[in-house]
Amino acid sequence: MSAVTGDRTYEALVWRVVNARLKEYCDEVLLHTGRTPGRTVAVTVLTNRSLAGVRDDVRERVGDFLDRDLGAVADVDFTVQPDLDPPGCAVHFDTLPDVVEVVDVEGVRTPLWLRLTYAGMKPWSFALDSDDVWIPVGRNVPGDGQRPPVSLPDYVSAVPRQPLLHIRYWQGVASWRRSPVRSRYAVLVDGQRLTHGQVHPCVSEGTIEYVVSGDRTRLVYHLGWEAEL
Repeated sequence: MSAVTGDRTYEALVWRVVNARLKEYCDEVLLHTGRTPGRTVAVTVLTNRSLAGVRDDVRERVGDFLDRDLGAVADVDFTVQPDLDPPGCAVHFDTLPDVVEVVDVEGVRTPLWLRLTYAGMKPWSFALDSDDVWIPVGRNVPGDGQRPPVSLPDYVSAVPRQPLLHIRYWQGVASWRRSPVRSRYAVLVDGQRLTHGQVHPCVSEGTIEYVVSGDRTRLVYHLGWEAEL
């Protein structure tokens, strides 16, 4: 089989999985809650290779499907995970909570604030500007020179050094996402274990847990405007 034929065969597989999962998700939402006009649904498409050739088409298909069936807005993210279990493609959905964006008297967007607390230590606070970029979260995490990371000091040794999580605040919605690094760690957000690339909605107060070899580290997070924290 040529590389081109192999790519087309894989793309056909992705289309089948995406369409099947879209129907399954929408049927479930309609059965339990009905249409959700205006709500944002975070859609994570996991693949074992790049989808550069059809990524825009998949994003458009997901957006049209959710708009037609639920009246919802799609926030689609693609993650390549080479060791993904068969069939080599998966799709995750998370309905994100509504977040009211705040502006100051001059109409400038106010940053959302994230506060992290561990084991009774003094909390650490981080400003999240609205940007379509995932920010690394962890201990002693380096920045990219443009956007500061959510980085706890090195003495908080119970927190993994590499960024096992990312956070993003974009279009009024804040979300967590599990990164592919250090897969031997289980990462739970608000009690839910996240798979690589999975997106999970932020809530106003929740928990982050890192579990490895029977050891568990638990952070508490708060999310809100500066005056509320």
